[in-house]
Amino acid sequence: MRLKITFVTSNDLTIIASRSGTPSHMFAGLKSFPDAEPICPSLSKLKKLSLRKCNVSGKLTGKRFLSKHSVSYSRICSKYVRRKLREREFDLVFAPAASAEIAFLKTIQPMIHLSEATFNLMVDYCERFSNLSKSSIEAGNLIERKALCVAKRIRVSSHWAEKSILNDYSVPSR
Repeated sequence: MRLKITFVTSNDLTIIASRSGTPSHMFAGLKSFPDAEPICPSLSKLKKLSLRKCNVSGKLTGKRFLSKHSVSYSRICSKYVRRKLREREFDLVFAPAASAEIAFLKTIQPMIHLSEATFNLMVDYCERFSNLSKSSIEAGNLIERKALCVAKRIRVSSHWAEKSILNDYSVPSR
């Protein structure tokens, strides 16, 4: 029996520079499975415009809001992934660094969530995650918690991230 794997990412797998090429190289490794297929949520212009409204409040308050870590973005992505999963049968969903894409995903296929760090660890750790509004932090942490809860297996690359999953999100290792 051949394992049918889907690879969920919002990164363009044709752009090697995206996230240092990590998603592209991971998917290239999965191509040894003949039935590996990517699911890459791409947003229409209309949906992108609706997400930009999140940044308006940031301009008023001086704080940043990460639209790609918003509940509305996450719901849009999860809905897209669910629709794609219904088009073809898969045995496994592999979602590296894809918390937003799987947080609201309802599926019977087991999911493996792979991450280098949690949202909470990234807050104020690097430029993109600094000076965030309270609502952006709350949304990001909600999405992270939901993604960790829907995953059948969670794999992280450090003890730092593993501790955060347990301490910040109260999700046991699995």
